[in-house]
Amino acid sequence: MQILQDNKIYYWLRKYDLRPMVLEYLQTKLSNVELGASSKYSSSIDASMYIFRRGMLKEILSCIIGVNVSSIQILLTEFGKPFLNKKDFSASVNFNCSSSEDYVLYAFTTSNDVGCDIIYNMYGNDLNIKEDEIFSSGDIQLIHRGVDRKYEISKLWTKKEALLKCVGTGFSQLKLDSISGGSSGNSLIVANGNVYTSGIRTDNYYYANGSPFNPSGTY
Repeated sequence: MQILQDNKIYYWLRKYDLRPMVLEYLQTKLSNVELGASSKYSSSIDASMYIFRRGMLKEILSCIIGVNVSSIQILLTEFGKPFLNKKDFSASVNFNCSSSEDYVLYAFTTSNDVGCDIIYNMYGNDLNIKEDEIFSSGDIQLIHRGVDRKYEISKLWTKKEALLKCVGTGFSQLKLDSISGGSSGNSLIVANGNVYTSGIRTDNYYYANGSPFNPSGTY
């Protein structure tokens, strides 16, 4: 069973629920390796957030694919990007996740790779970014043409983070100032060769996805 349609990106945005009964349940969905990873956090809050984030991801993937959670194995590339080990089933599902403050964001698609990023309080964030090191000349024009500089920086930074996570090679392999963006209303689409990003604003959060295809819809 696979419930995702091709050429679409599905978002799942959820507020952290760190109640003991929830964490106890989600812990049962984690492998010994994942439980070991949670124990390495110095903060109990960070450990709980990891358990929630990974446990919910495996629950969602099991529903999408139609297999038991115990069959879901998440591996990491050499650059640390998580991916689904598909050796035990034929389903083609790609995903990415991000978190900020009280929320965790997931993105799912059957159409090639995907990356996502979320940022909180984009109006008040001061990311201490040197514009000329990260943004293209076109980006800088957008930043200074906008009403609020911090808002524009946060928006573009989030989109670039999503694109980097989609490509999966990290900052060392992709120059951020080579990615230039454009805007149209609240929906943002930028193209860099055959890589696209789009962003959505909701309340105090802004989140974005990056993918090698221009999706016909996001949900």
